[in-house]
Amino acid sequence: MREKNPRALPSNVSESLGGTCISGLLSLLFSMADSKESWETGIVLNALDVMNIVARLDVEMFQRLLSSPSLQPQFYHVLNSLLDTSSMADIKEGANMDVKDEVIKKSLILMGYHALRCQKNQESLNWGTQPTALQRICSLPFRFFSEEANKQVLFPTLIAVCYDNQRNTSVVEQELSVDMIVDYVEKNIKTGKISNNDGKNFVQDIEDGSNNKENDPVTGGESDEIDSNKGDDKEGDMWSLIISKGKNANPLKWSFEQRFPRSLWDDALKFFNSMSS
Repeated sequence: MREKNPRALPSNVSESLGGTCISGLLSLLFSMADSKESWETGIVLNALDVMNIVARLDVEMFQRLLSSPSLQPQFYHVLNSLLDTSSMADIKEGANMDVKDEVIKKSLILMGYHALRCQKNQESLNWGTQPTALQRICSLPFRFFSEEANKQVLFPTLIAVCYDNQRNTSVVEQELSVDMIVDYVEKNIKTGKISNNDGKNFVQDIEDGSNNKENDPVTGGESDEIDSNKGDDKEGDMWSLIISKGKNANPLKWSFEQRFPRSLWDDALKFFNSMSS
């Protein structure tokens, strides 16, 4: 059993701070998306980083906040704007394709946490006029489905959005073979088993820091899974991490199991196999 962090914030204080942080950043992004001004790339990326960190540390609080009547419409408007590749032309001149892709990637990670193990939030990605947020994922440029670095960001979100949800899976299947999702999950299950048997990580995981426990902003060296039942100590370093926000807090470095619990991998594989045509 993990020892309780003596610096842990009371849950009501953490939620209050989280609410202020999320609502403030979301309002900022909403004002940028709703205006005719160009996106301020640095502000967008930093805001997405902080929101992803809050979601990673307390996904239930994050989902609860963004499901509120006051924030939910803003969130969907911002998410649709950020995922709309044509709107990326609004980013200030000088931002290259890599920066524009980074905005989309961090938006995808945020969407994944919003949908993770929450059927209501999964379904909400079909709301609104077409193209919906879910349809926008399917219409991303081909490089997001073909290049390995982009797949490592996109596929955990697809899995979180579609897991145990036949409707969402059917929407995605119109543009993407479910077999690709099956292959991704199978590969990670196999890699995880080999890593456990060998008692070491693969070279690639070491190089990109995705399996480095010290690189995990949630656990600081403990289990990688998001599990709200593991205790209240997850708030302990939450705000100091957000304030410092060093390279170890980069959402693009988070691995599959840091975005979708390993305990659900086998069940997810069964589900997507059942949906595979």
